[in-house]
Formats: sequence, C-alpha cells, structure tokens
Amino acid sequence: MSYKNEAASIIENIGGKENIKSVSHCATRLRFVVKNKSKVNGKKIEANQDVIKFLESGGQEQVVIGPKVDSVYDAVIDQLGDEFADGVVDEDHSAEDLSSAKAKGFSFNNLINQIFSVMQATFTPILPAMAGVGLIKALAITLTGFKLFSDKAPTILILNGIYNAFFYFLPIIISVSMAKKFKVDTFIAATIGAALLEPTMIMKLIGVKGTTFFGIPFQMQNYSSTVFPALIAIPIYAWLYKLLKKHIANNYHTLVIPFVCIFLMVPFVILVIGPVAVGLGDLISSAITSLFGVAPIIAGLLLGALWEILVTFGLHWAIMPIVISDISTKGSDQILSCAGVATWACMGIAFALLIKAKDDPELKSVMGAAIIPVLFAGITEPIVYGALLRYKKCMAYTMIAGAIGGAITAVVGTKITVMFFSILSLQTSINWVQGLVAGLITLVIAFVLVLVFGYKSNGKENAKD
Repeated sequence: MSYKNEAASIIENIGGKENIKSVSHCATRLRFVVKNKSKVNGKKIEANQDVIKFLESGGQEQVVIGPKVDSVYDAVIDQLGDEFADGVVDEDHSAEDLSSAKAKGFSFNNLINQIFSVMQATFTPILPAMAGVGLIKALAITLTGFKLFSDKAPTILILNGIYNAFFYFLPIIISVSMAKKFKVDTFIAATIGAALLEPTMIMKLIGVKGTTFFGIPFQMQNYSSTVFPALIAIPIYAWLYKLLKKHIANNYHTLVIPFVCIFLMVPFVILVIGPVAVGLGDLISSAITSLFGVAPIIAGLLLGALWEILVTFGLHWAIMPIVISDISTKGSDQILSCAGVATWACMGIAFALLIKAKDDPELKSVMGAAIIPVLFAGITEPIVYGALLRYKKCMAYTMIAGAIGGAITAVVGTKITVMFFSILSLQTSINWVQGLVAGLITLVIAFVLVLVFGYKSNGKENAKD
C-alpha cells in the first residue's frame, strides 16, 4: 500500500521540507526536528486518517501513526531525501543546536527537556534489538521448559549467548546510539565503550590495590552490562569532539581528534566517571529496592497507576536506565514488572471498546488494529491516543486497574528478566504465573469498568464527540 499522499500531507503541515531538520521514528511515531515550530499545523496533521495523534515532546514534533509507521516513514523519506533520514542533517546543525541552547540560557526546564530528549533518542533505537534478544531468551526458556533441550545443550548455549551478549556489550551499544543523537563520530564512541570491556585489562587490574594511571590512583571496576558510565561519558565526549573540531585545522582532524578524544576519555571514565556512575546507579537501585521492601503495595500501586501517564509525556525515560541496569547487572527488575500491568489495563480497555463502541466504527477500527501490537509487542500508543486521551473515563479506568494490578504484582514478587512485553515472553519472568494472574485481574477490572460505567463523560455512548 502506498502512503505517498499521507506523507505529502504530513510534510506540508509540518511546515514543508525547508522547515525540517531531521526525521526519525520509533515503533509508533514519526519524530520531526523542525526549525520553526510556529509553521507546524498540528490540527491539520491530526486530520489525516492515518494519524492517531500529534504532540510535541522532547523538543520534537511527534506524529503518532501506529504499527504502520515504518511504511509512512519510508514514504516521507522518499519525498524529503535520504539526508533527512535518522537524524542525518547538514553539518552545521549541531552548532545551531548549541547556539540555540545558549540563547535559552540553559534554564532548569530547558535542561530537563534536553535530558529527556537525549534519553529518548538514545534508548528508542536500541529497543527493537532488545525486544529481539528478549524473544530469543523466551524461546530458550520455552525449549528447556518443555524438556526439548537440556540447559547445557549447544543450541541453548547459543541462544542464551545471543541474549547475554547484548547486555554484556551494552556500554558499546549505548555509546553508539548516544553518539548518533549528538551527531559525533560513532566509531570513536564505540571505541570508548569497548575499551571499558577489554577483558585482559579488567582481569589484571580489578581488585588490585595501589593501581595508578600516570601516578593517579584508581580502583578498577567491571563495566560490562553497565548503563550509567556511557550515559555520562558520551555527552562529555561529544562536547570535546565538537570543541576540537572547531579549533583544530581541517587537515589535522583525522589525526588529532580521534587520538585526543580516546586518550582523554577512556582514562577519565575509568578514573572519575565510572566509579561515580556505578555508585549512583547502585544508590538509585538500592533506594527503589528498599521502597519495595518497606512498602511494596505503595510502590506497585503508584507505578501501575501512573505508568501510562509517564509514557504519554515521555517521563518514563528517566526510569528506563534503572530498569535496564537492574536487568543487566542483577538479572531481573521489579519496577517495570509493576508498571507493565498498565499494558494489561490498556488491553482491557481495547477489548471493552470493541463491544461498547458499537456505533463508533472509527474507534472500533482503531481498537481492533491495536490488539495485535499490544498482545505481541506491548505497544500501547494506539490505545493511549485512540482512547485514553480522548476519553477521560478510559484513562481513569486504566489508572484504577493499573494501581490494583501493580500492588498485586509487587506483593507476589513478580520480576521481569527481559526488557520486552509479549504474551510470548511471559514465562521468562520470576513468579510469572502470579504475574499473569495479576495482569489478567488488571485486564478484567478495566474491561468491566468500561462496560458498566461507559467511556464517555456524558454517559451517552452513541453520541458524536
């Protein structure tokens, strides 16, 4: 199916090609970085029948499309040109961003928005790969669970190796993804991340007392599967890279910039950033773990109730590094396990609306199309923007059901071991049967609330919005 006309309409109402700096996309949204926000006509974009919602978030103009976003994105790039794809823009774009940020004076709100934008741009591209290795892990668990293979069978070792490799080399993956966001050399960033994982250096230095680098004492850490060192190091590398590029003659860029960046950044991470980042991550994780230990019901209730709101406004990106760090270092995470019940609540809303919205074919169509993505990939955006943000009752039902389900999940101690929600990966969780029961309870509560109390504020389900 061609989306040529839809793409042309979106480009026109985003302000035209001349107003676009770059375009990227996630699982459900087109993400535009534009030069002048005043030229964007969000209402006309939402009038497009293939658009679920238009919103501004993280410094981007986001067009929520749903599962067919790939096709629409390809159509947009066909008309714009490959130079706009995946954030690839003209060479002076980074300098333009820096001058714009300086003009804003780095206010607290601007700083927070920039942090969320960086988190979003860093983790969104790696989530598909993370989902892929999660399903591979689910396959390995299923094969051993049904006694088709033993735990030590070569097939299982390879499947587990694929999953483990992703998280072991996470510092490299994060470094590359973040470097793309800052539009600096990704291979230098990858080298910085890779240097932290060099096995000989780690084995010979870790646990050794009195180690120094040019006389500076330090204690070696194991940086495999870590998240925070790269998250802190790469922005500093990006600043250094752009500074050197600005002040060093072009003839010496290839020789000087890589050497200086790598020589300065790797020791700086090992001596300063690494210990601080690892300690910070451990502190945050311990605080959340303590909350679950002292008041699990409150922790689960808040996460389940507020998760879809956090996702809607992109605030969940502040929590995702902690979740990923817990899975990669501890092997499991309880935060996303409790928050994930909101996905079950969204399913309940969607199933109920298929019955309740009998005189609203457009809503039924959106909900019907949303069932498969949410079941098999945990994608809730079509439900969020098609129902929760259109009908306040639906959002309230999701929060009520999510709160109850989150509290139950926390009490029974369900923890996820893969960063991916799917009915195919449920069995990978710790106490997964109890977690499944909590999820089904959440689904049923949301489903019943819609059927009993309706989804429109005036109670007239057949009325036009």
